[in-house]
Amino acid sequence: MKERLGQNENPYIEMPLWVRMMCVFFVFVFFMLSPLFKTIINGSEYPFTYSRLAVDLIFFGLMIVPIIFYKKGEFGYLHPLIFFPMFTIFMFSLKNLDAIIGAFDTAPYYSSIKVKALEGWSQRQLAKVDLEYRALRALSKVFYFVGYFMIKNIKVPKFELLDPKGLKSKMLFMVLFSIALFLLFTQSRGGITAHILSFGKGRATSMEGVGWVVAIVRVGTIAQYMWYIYDKRAIKNPFFIAFLLLIIPINFFISGARSDVAIIIMFFLLIWIYHNKRVPIVSLFVIAYVGMIGMGIMGQFRQSTYKRQVDWSVFSDVNMTNAKDSFTKETGHRNQEQPALAVIGRGVDELGFLYGKTYLSAMFFFIPRAIWTEKPHSAGFYCGTQLYNSVGAVPPGFVAEAFWNFHIFGVMLFGAILGYVHRWAGELYYGNRLVPFAYLIYITSIVMFQGGGQSAVFFIQRIALILLGVWWLKMFKTIKHK
Repeated sequence: MKERLGQNENPYIEMPLWVRMMCVFFVFVFFMLSPLFKTIINGSEYPFTYSRLAVDLIFFGLMIVPIIFYKKGEFGYLHPLIFFPMFTIFMFSLKNLDAIIGAFDTAPYYSSIKVKALEGWSQRQLAKVDLEYRALRALSKVFYFVGYFMIKNIKVPKFELLDPKGLKSKMLFMVLFSIALFLLFTQSRGGITAHILSFGKGRATSMEGVGWVVAIVRVGTIAQYMWYIYDKRAIKNPFFIAFLLLIIPINFFISGARSDVAIIIMFFLLIWIYHNKRVPIVSLFVIAYVGMIGMGIMGQFRQSTYKRQVDWSVFSDVNMTNAKDSFTKETGHRNQEQPALAVIGRGVDELGFLYGKTYLSAMFFFIPRAIWTEKPHSAGFYCGTQLYNSVGAVPPGFVAEAFWNFHIFGVMLFGAILGYVHRWAGELYYGNRLVPFAYLIYITSIVMFQGGGQSAVFFIQRIALILLGVWWLKMFKTIKHK
């Protein structure tokens, strides 16, 4: 990649020195210096404090290594080694707001641990499992770099640059098809209210066997992405805006997943960055805050289904304080679940290793369960039903999933696979930086593929829909290799 630099502007978008310094400062102060400071003050008040601190310093140190050793002209905001750790740290910060808010108090950083699935365990037992998870997380990061750098030259497809013909009409057709399929699907389940009420018994149970419909409905979202990435002015088109305002709630109502809405907003932001060649730093914080309110409102709406009712009023009578409190409360609730610790603490000992079952589920996601009744489930399904006695899935994260399948070897293997996939996607984008849909494939790879089986399903589904959109536009005739 290095020898090609200087021929064109950096497709990854150059990252200013002050931004790099702020990123390193943030991670160093809140996730390295603060724990160290608190540990020095409080000592080893809780079990394995020093060991957990040492492992965390290694993990977060590895996260900022690419930013510290930034290569001007080669790296950038969108480079896999920069974007992925920044995205991870951002998501980690949202889930650990209490740690950031209390970074400068004197309370112990490693305090008592609560895990719903490990009730009755002593603090020493819980701290040991927590240490094991943190160590596995750091190990996965090491092998992410191994996977990223293990092959010097990676061959990627070379796409032809062709102007799309009939862009607006073809994308509108895809959007209308998506809306029509959504209406037919909800009608077949007794109407939209009955469909949403079914989330109350657990979304995994409710959507059993109909995941393919949800995937196909997302074709409208992909069409919106492609419309915008091929036409920068689309954002000013009233039809584009009107259908976007329909597609966003459709994605939430059909799956019940708030993350679907967050992903749509993130993708449009990334496409905006692609067009404007800059990152709106201040706007990101505003979007994050508004997003937090939105997630809280959608959470309140979804929680109403647990009481066998659909509370539509949360969208009309918006209370920002209640929405924010709802988001914070649910985040705290999820932090107490800590499914990764449940998997490491009980999963293997009580249920044994899964030996690739969750990855088989991902590989054969396209086979309906009606045909293959014994088809394996996702890690979230096994974790939720077996460890939490829940009707819904409780995703444990890719590190715990890899460990549950193949022990430490699984963590190393899938850490390396994650690194390799991100490297391949980065090379694909760089080699096709003038081809807009290559950028869509790239950001889909970085955002959607997080190393776990379920994330692989979402990744493959969206890549397939992008290629379907490309075929629909007749974007290329042949695929050439470099």
